[in-house]
Amino acid sequence: MVESAELNIYFKNGEMTTVDLSPLQLKTIVVALGLSFPDENSVNCFSDKSLANIVEYLQKHIKIKP
Repeated sequence: MVESAELNIYFKNGEMTTVDLSPLQLKTIVVALGLSFPDENSVNCFSDKSLANIVEYLQKHIKIKP
């Protein structure tokens, strides 16, 4: 299972920053993206279409804005 992760953010100006994720931040991202790890060498996740449907639902019913 995943032990830890970093989030790399790339800016339009070519700069990059890295954020060390806490266990709760990582868990939140894993759940939000529907990440699963069938084995140590592969990762599955929600498609962009599925994520767009989730965001649309949240915006309509729960008033959450991305």
